[in-house]
Amino acid sequence: MANDKRTQSFLTITLCYIAAAILGLWVFQALSAQLWLKLLVADLAATLFIWLASLVLDNASVYDPYWSVQPPIILGLALIFLGEPDTGSILLVFAVAFWGARLSINWMMTFHGLHQQDWRYDQLKEQSKGFFPLVNLFGIQIMPTLIVYACILPGFYYILLGGGVNFLTNLGLILI
Repeated sequence: MANDKRTQSFLTITLCYIAAAILGLWVFQALSAQLWLKLLVADLAATLFIWLASLVLDNASVYDPYWSVQPPIILGLALIFLGEPDTGSILLVFAVAFWGARLSINWMMTFHGLHQQDWRYDQLKEQSKGFFPLVNLFGIQIMPTLIVYACILPGFYYILLGGGVNFLTNLGLILI
């Protein structure tokens, strides 16, 4: 019975992320702006969708996989939409996707289901009382989304500038 609830929870979260990705792609395609801005606005739209899902499901932990899903999708989109992919850029996206998969697997191993929320979020909910939806939006979801987005900007510009393979890219791949 507990395994069925866990499977149902995984399915629910997967559907939420598919819907968020579709929304993000729609926003991305609908905007006419610089690529970095289109990616950011689409990322925020997807985050807002996940936040709404976390309210409906009464569980801020719905956001937790976002950390590992966001970077490979954004860098993959940058690679696709910036023209001619080169070896270094492809290797970068592959390395970030590998990191994201590893982090996702770690989350999946510790995720027990939607009946359980991260204890830190429970503590924030208790402390913030009726303001928790805003704490959830800005502190648990928007702030990390912006931080992770800022952290992948160097990768974005690496792809934009044509990447390439050199000593630093080789070293980075070895370290990963």
